[in-house]
This record gives sequence, C-alpha cells and structure tokens, in this order.
Amino acid sequence: MIRLVVDQTVDDSNAKGGHRLTVDPITSAPVLDNVYDSAAGMPSDNKVESQGIALTVAWDVNDSWGFKSITASRDSDTRSNIDFDNLPGQWMDVFATYDDEQFSQEFQVSYTDDKLSGVMGLYYFDGQACGRYDLLLAALSVSTSTSGCVDTTSSAIYGQASYQLADLWSLTLGGRYTSDKKSALVQGYSYAGLDTSVAPLATVSDFTNKETFSHFSPRIGVEYQAQDDLMYYASYSQGFKSGGFNMRAKQSVDPKGAHLPFDQEIVNSYEVGFKSQLLDDSLRLNMSAFFSDYQDMQVTTSSLRDTDDDGILDTPVQVVLNAGQATIKGIELEAVAVVSSALTFNFNIGYIDAKFDQFINIDPQTNQPVNYANLKKISNTPDISASLNANYEISLGDAGDLIIYGGISHRGESFIFEEQSILDEDSYTLLDAGLMFYSASGEWTVGLHGKNLGDKQVRIAGYNFAAPYFADSIIGYYNDPRIINLSFSYQF
Repeated sequence: MIRLVVDQTVDDSNAKGGHRLTVDPITSAPVLDNVYDSAAGMPSDNKVESQGIALTVAWDVNDSWGFKSITASRDSDTRSNIDFDNLPGQWMDVFATYDDEQFSQEFQVSYTDDKLSGVMGLYYFDGQACGRYDLLLAALSVSTSTSGCVDTTSSAIYGQASYQLADLWSLTLGGRYTSDKKSALVQGYSYAGLDTSVAPLATVSDFTNKETFSHFSPRIGVEYQAQDDLMYYASYSQGFKSGGFNMRAKQSVDPKGAHLPFDQEIVNSYEVGFKSQLLDDSLRLNMSAFFSDYQDMQVTTSSLRDTDDDGILDTPVQVVLNAGQATIKGIELEAVAVVSSALTFNFNIGYIDAKFDQFINIDPQTNQPVNYANLKKISNTPDISASLNANYEISLGDAGDLIIYGGISHRGESFIFEEQSILDEDSYTLLDAGLMFYSASGEWTVGLHGKNLGDKQVRIAGYNFAAPYFADSIIGYYNDPRIINLSFSYQF
C-alpha cells in the first residue's frame, strides 16, 4: 500500500477581539456592556499559511510480519496582531510573526501470531521554529522586540508487545528511548519610541545556547478477560516532556534564565479499570481510575523584579520553571446505550483532583526560594466534566432518513492561569440540538444546527496584566454565543 497526502491551508480570518474587564487608568475608557464587543485599535488582519506532504508505504511481508515507512514534511507561516489592552491607542499592541518547518521519518516493523503481537520502530525529527514579537507601549513611549529560533533534532527507538499468558490473562510491555538535541538563539531589544526599525536603545537579550535531553520511558500493562463481555486492566507508564530554553528571557534582568535551560518534565501514570459490552451488546460501559505524579513540572509564569535597586518591584519578567511536583487523580465513566434501533444515548462523566504539591519560585524581595504550592492552581483542569448526548433516527421511506440529536455538557470551575484571578470561570452547562436529513441516494445532506442554545457566556481564555503591570489590562475571550445555522452538501 502506498498513500501520498498533500495539503495546504490558507486562513485569512480576522484576529479574535477580546473584552476588557477593567477601566483603563490612563484614558478612563469604561468597560463595555457586551462581552462580545471590543474596542481594540489594531487592524484585525491575521494570516496563517500551512502546507505539508506525507508519504506512507506499508508492506505485508507475510501473515505475521509487516513493515511501514512514514515520511512527512510540513512548514507554516503566521502573521498576527494581538491587542493586549483592547483600546484604540497603541498602549500595549503586539505584531507577531511565526515561521516553522519540520521533517520526520519513521520506520515500523510489526509482528503478530496467536499469542504475541507487537510493533517496534525508529523515529527521526528535524525542525526549526522561529518567531518575532514586537510590543508597542505608547504610555511609556517605548517598544521592545523579542525574536529567536529553536532548532530541534530528535531521534527515538521504541517497541511494545502484548503476550497471551493464558486463556484469560495477557501482558503488555513497552518502552521508548528519546534523545532531543536543541539549540536556541534569543534576541531582545528596547527602543525609544514605537518604531522598531531604528537602532535599538538597549540590548535586553542576545545569547545562544544548546542542550541535549534524553530519557527512557517504560510501559507495562496487564489485562484479565473475566468474561467474553468483560475485561479488567491495569497499567503503568512514564511520560517525558523535553526541556528547553525560555525564548522570552530578559538576559539583562534575569541572566540565569538565559544561560540555564529548564529541565525535562517526567510524569508517572497509573490506571486501573474495566471495559464491558453488556445486555446483548446494547450497553457499553467502561470505567477507569487514574493517578499521575508529575516531577519537575514545567510552568511558565511572570513576576516583578527590582532592577534599579530602589526597593520597587517594577520590571515584569517571564520565567519558565521546573516548579516542582504535582498530582492529578480522578475517575472516568463512559456509557453507550442502544435503547432501540432508532434511539441511542452517549454519557460521559469525569472527576479530577489536581493540585501542586510543590511550586518553588524565588521570592523577588528576599531572593530566597519559597514553596507557593498552597497559592497555585493547575490551570484549565475542572474538577467535574460531564456530557449526555442522544440520537433518534426516523426513516422517511424512499426519501431518506431524519436524525434528531441533542446534547447537554457540563464543565466545573476552572482556572485560566496558575494564579487565581477575575478571569477564572465558574461552572457552566451548554445545550446543543439539531436535525440532519440524509437522502436515500446518499447524495444529499441537509442539517439545521443549534449551538449554545441557552446563550451561555463562557470565558475560555484571557490575558492578565493586572496592576502594576503596564496599563492594568485584563482581557477575556469568550465562547460563541447562540448560533443557528443551516448546512447543505451534495456528493457527486
């Protein structure tokens, strides 16, 4: 089998506007009444171009052995405007560009027989990611430019095999050894005025660095087939997230952040559960409990530093920390019920308890390490998430089929950043419903879709530059309001 895929995407959609949650202390611009209104003064131009090519070659050598080669190349180019203050003036505006290119090659060998099945392979990756970030601060009549590139060469060898120990028991063993070589160039300059094309006023950062990160990640699992329709399992696996360099390091303020990379992050994950197909296959019920132990967790955070020894913390610095330890544990339940040939329900519910056990950072006033774990939150991790969806199919005879669907989803309270702020979102529930018509010939499809029918306003992202950062700018970004749309497709 040979498969070649070529793709290209050009996205010219406007940059998403944000809603300012605070009164501007400089212009006294008020908070707008509608969260979907924005007073951003930057052009809304935004462009993303991406293209790639992938070649897959698969060969079944015989009934037991197989070989696969996957070759891929991709590059992208992004031009974006970000208005951090969401005001007409250039109080805190950013012009950003990103350029990425990458190549990867993977070879796989697979084997299967009555008792043993497995796969092993080699992986190679070579990529470069570059970007430039120009920040204009009209209130201070200054601007900054931060740019840089990271070159990554990654190679890995991996394998995993499952063996049928007995009629009811099977064992899975696997592992992956990864070696990442990274080199970085970081440059940052400050300017008098808002023109970043002139000679800089001062050098904030100008350094290169390189480091190699390597790790072996094991996996072990055991499965017990208690009945034909019930299987229990337990597993342990270790995850690895490569280290790197802070591409927004301010060398003049934080020289340590420029010369020392942040370390790799390790997570040990444990899971137990069962999978079942009950009531003559009319009910699928799966449940799992998990526990994840994070070591040297990577966290990007900002703090204020006293750079002129006047006793005032007035210079913002972004740092990437191996903050310490965190545990995430929880339970998930999934059910699919086929009530009749026409009616089907899907239900999911999950509970997560996530917390930092250790979050070490330097106290900017004492310059001593402090554990801030009791003040920090794991971001974007609600304690409860659940959904219930239903499909009802009606036959229209020779005309085709009509499907009525509806769903309700719930998400618990979550935090956008590690620090609590007014950007954090309370729990919320969303409703969707619609109709889909499929013609008997299979050529025509017509749909009427309703999203967020309760018109719930949900803050899904934001920027937090609270005082004394710049212009006390706190910006929220929201989900789409109630949307009703009609879709139509015809297949030749």
